Amino acid sequence: MSYLYNSLILLFFFIFFSTSLIGYGVVIKKKILKFEFNLGELGILGFLSLYILSVFLNFFIPLNIWITFPIIIFGIILFLLNFNQLKFPKFKVLIIIFILSFVSLLTVNLHDDHLLYQIPYIKYKQEYKIIFGLISLNDFLAYSHGFYDIMSLFKIPILENRLVFLLPVIFFMFFIISLTSYLQKDETILKTFIYFIFFLTLLKFTRSKEFGTDIPVIALIFLIQIYLLKFNSTKKLEYFYKMITIFSMAVIFKIYAALAIFYFFIFSKFIKEIIKNFISKQKLVLFFLVFLTLIIFTKNLIQSGCLTYPASSTCLDKKIISWSAGKELSEWRQDFLNGGVKGWMPYVRENNYQNKISPQEYKRKFKYNYHQNVFKDPDTERMLIVLVILLATLLLVAFGGKQKIYKNKLFSIPLFLSSFLPFFSWFILMPYIRYGGYAYLPFFFLVLFYNFSNYKEKEKYFIIFLVLSIFYFTSKNIKRIKNEVINKDNIFITNDFPIPIFEEYKYEKKKFGGTVVNISEHNFKCGTVPVPCLPGYFENMKLMIKFNNEYMFLKSNEKEQVEILNEKLKIYNLTEDRYKNDFNKKIRYK
Repeated sequence: MSYLYNSLILLFFFIFFSTSLIGYGVVIKKKILKFEFNLGELGILGFLSLYILSVFLNFFIPLNIWITFPIIIFGIILFLLNFNQLKFPKFKVLIIIFILSFVSLLTVNLHDDHLLYQIPYIKYKQEYKIIFGLISLNDFLAYSHGFYDIMSLFKIPILENRLVFLLPVIFFMFFIISLTSYLQKDETILKTFIYFIFFLTLLKFTRSKEFGTDIPVIALIFLIQIYLLKFNSTKKLEYFYKMITIFSMAVIFKIYAALAIFYFFIFSKFIKEIIKNFISKQKLVLFFLVFLTLIIFTKNLIQSGCLTYPASSTCLDKKIISWSAGKELSEWRQDFLNGGVKGWMPYVRENNYQNKISPQEYKRKFKYNYHQNVFKDPDTERMLIVLVILLATLLLVAFGGKQKIYKNKLFSIPLFLSSFLPFFSWFILMPYIRYGGYAYLPFFFLVLFYNFSNYKEKEKYFIIFLVLSIFYFTSKNIKRIKNEVINKDNIFITNDFPIPIFEEYKYEKKKFGGTVVNISEHNFKCGTVPVPCLPGYFENMKLMIKFNNEYMFLKSNEKEQVEILNEKLKIYNLTEDRYKNDFNKKIRYK
């Protein structure tokens, strides 16, 4: 009975959060982006509204529940006030999408990094004004983290932060709802692409755990591609403004979305008209984008001393900003991440952890031929799954439809280059499917297919495959839920299911100057430990903390921080059983 009761609580807040987000989306649509948006797009714009609100308010105040909960309630009021102006999709379609989304989130299994930096970052936002030099406590906290800025607004009474992970699922639900209004009979490539996205979602993204913050970014890249196709067929400039808004949002969430900038090549012949439009008709949109850029860079500079951490070229020296990450630390993290997306760990695993090569050494050894190691990673299987789903979609077109000759053939150099350049850049810079590959890879091959063929699909074949995919998605989730509930070995399957419980770590107190910092018993995670917190491995790090007008300022020794990370690399990343030392105090940096 408690499972049913908790599911109803989850359902209530799923609706509660969704309606609030739509309410805030209406504000941006009415006041700034005065174009036509469907219900799903308004929900996505609501996320953007709350991102701006979250970052801006945190410049001056902590985002405690007395501030944030009224904000969410006010969003519902905005929704109700504008209800009659909202355009809903067909009721059956909306209900199906809603039910499938809700079923997918009935789980207590969260993303692997939720205790590493996600919950800690949210807690810092809720308990402090923006922190100068937050990077000194844990450099993972200094990434852009745009989605977690939004999540920090969704703390609720009693359950506190335990429902914030509803938001990625809500975001993706809005995205799927938005696609339904673009299913138009006369646009073959667009319809095929949208059905591919449906199939990919139902066959690949069956678990809520997969709805980490990478999935909203993939959704945004998909949306950019849809706007590109709409512009290619209609030549309406409103799709440029939609694209640039969604592009800005995607980059805020994850920097790898920056590759989507190549999709703007489709507008190359319209640059003069766009500039003229910005100056004469869209000044408010231009001001909005400038303001958005300013608050992003200001936030990043305050937290890390970089415009975009860990891009070392954007980081200021500690002599200029004392709390900055500095060049050495940012270069170390940049090399680490580059190694991670170019096959460093598959190479280490392939050699049974005998050749304990650092990311810097790996970079020198495999400067150009790193793909041979990338393809040894299990990620390659995910890439193949995406291609198989795309192939199945195209086969439905080829066998289910007739080839027609159109007067205006689809092929165009701007469209081809707009699809090829992001794909090529992704394949060279970060050829892992989770870093945008779900979108960059299939879109290029889809455009390529339609550039050299003129098939007109029969939608009934898509519908049949869609029904089968829904059946697969539903059965997989029912089986997963059943397995979670009966798995008594999982300590997180309690009477609270499906409301997640965060693992708690013990901690000790240590003074840095006059400030008490909590040292987690876990060597690498703070989790729900009260902030400010240091993971246990870093307890002996030299850290300076001071307060000025209730703002926290943190400074660390850059060389020492890099040295600690190098030592951590050996006992964590380059160890076959990386979890064996999680609570071993003997291995901590001295």
